[in-house]
This record gives sequence, C-alpha cells and structure tokens, in this order.
Amino acid sequence: MAKSSSRGTEVAADPTLANLGTLDLDTLRSRWLKLTRRPAPRAFRRKFLVRALAYEIQVAEQGGLPAAVKRRLRQLALAAREGRFEETLGTAPLKPGTLLVRVWQGQPHRIMVMADGFAWNGSTYGSLSAIAKKITGTSWNGWAFFGLTRSDGRNKNAAKPAASESTDA
Repeated sequence: MAKSSSRGTEVAADPTLANLGTLDLDTLRSRWLKLTRRPAPRAFRRKFLVRALAYEIQVAEQGGLPAAVKRRLRQLALAAREGRFEETLGTAPLKPGTLLVRVWQGQPHRIMVMADGFAWNGSTYGSLSAIAKKITGTSWNGWAFFGLTRSDGRNKNAAKPAASESTDA
C-alpha cells in the first residue's frame, strides 16, 4: 500500500514502522540489535525504544544526517554538558549591570540585567521572555524582542539589533 507524501509523490508505507508500537520490549530490543549490531541501551524503555527504532529504520532506508550536522550537534551537546549555554543558544552572555532599552508602542522600557535575572518596573524576572510578555500581552522570545538575536525578517515587531555607527559621509 502506498500513501501520498507532502510533496505529492508516492511513498511506500513501511509495515515495519506501522507495527513497531504493537511489539513487546524483548522483540524491540532484538530488532534494535539486528539493525544496529549493538544492544539497545538499557535506559531505553519501550515507548522510547519504539521511537528510536523507527528513526534507525528510516536512517537505514533513507540515510541519516549529514556529517556536518552530526558534528555540530556533538559540539552543542558538549557545550551544554560543560555549562557553556551561551554557545549552545548562540547568544552572547549579558553581564550584570547591562541596561536594555526597548520602545514598544511609543513607550520606552528599561531592563537592568542582574546576577539573578532581569529587573523591570521594580520586579525581578527570571527571563526576558517573561518581561516581553508583560509588556506586549503575548508570548515572545525575549532575546528577539529586545533585539539580542538576529531576526529572520518575518516578525516585523521584533527589535532590530542596535545599528553600529557609520563613518560614511
């Protein structure tokens, strides 16, 4: 039986993928061993093993991630394990004492970076997103709202990073 993909082409439905959810843990572990040539991690419980095995079957049939993507994922995992979250998130650290200013609907908002969060209007918040939500009434990525990350251009309300001074005449 075939089904249509999102691109309109016919894709063969893999019966092994469809049936994984009906298999017991021992059978799943056996299939994992046969496919990967190594025992399934003991920490993988049935529900997670079904998902991991489905992924491995698809990798075997269609190929996996490119080497460059795998390398970057390993770098990010290492950075997170070592507590280098700025590198993981792709953001620069904000030092306590830094003042962030954002004008929203004609009103300036000043946020002070503290050692334990962000101070705004006499209260301390754990994240910039919480402050952005208080200001706008909607959920925001705080880093984007305050212009600390590059906007992809789709969100016209995101703050633009501060422009550097130009020496052009």
